[in-house]
Amino acid sequence: NFSMTERLFTELRIVTEYLKQIISPRIGGFSLFHDDYVISHSLTQPLSTLGALIFLSSLALAALLLRHRMGWISFGILWFFAGHLMESTIFPLELYFEHRNYLPLFGIAFLLAWSILSIYRLSRSIRGKVLTVILSMIIIGQMVFVSRAESELWGDPFRQAMVWGHERPNSARSLLQMGKLLYSADLVDVTLELFDKYQGLNPEDPTAQLVKLKILCDHPESGIVVDEAFIQDVTRKQGGNKA
Repeated sequence: NFSMTERLFTELRIVTEYLKQIISPRIGGFSLFHDDYVISHSLTQPLSTLGALIFLSSLALAALLLRHRMGWISFGILWFFAGHLMESTIFPLELYFEHRNYLPLFGIAFLLAWSILSIYRLSRSIRGKVLTVILSMIIIGQMVFVSRAESELWGDPFRQAMVWGHERPNSARSLLQMGKLLYSADLVDVTLELFDKYQGLNPEDPTAQLVKLKILCDHPESGIVVDEAFIQDVTRKQGGNKA
């Protein structure tokens, strides 16, 4: 539901967020579902699109200007951009997919590591070296803490679905995943409420109505009303298929 121009504008903000995820990861900041991401319709709608363009252009310019004096900075920045060159530009793929950041993050990790090492080597006092080591330990500690928390979340699919559903209430996919697990726990009323919200976000998607039919078959006492208008609406959304 976006044009090529809108995709390119939106990717400016997304690539900036990819960079933020590398430099400052946070618990709960990762997910498979980003179908609720706000599309940029122009450089000023939203205004953060223009800010992202200025920021990324400045990074690219810095990489070019520093390629002889500080090659590690140029390498790190250009590696990051090269890693996103295909999937975050003109190809009409999903807008946001965190796995695209795996290879590009090496460039930023290299840049940070080399910069800290350079500061350590240039520090002439013991205090400066100690502060550099402490900074390194803080960064590594943050990575370990976030990685452990995310691993535990991925190891508990039910809690993961609940967390993603609450963190991304406008994501149809996260609501769908959450609804499946709620229904598997026999929480029928909560599931129906959730799929009503799903249908509100996706009025032309028959998924919520098909789920209601499934619930009605399993729980005739649920009070779901299936009349001729309901059947016709579902049939229309499936292209005339009543199966």
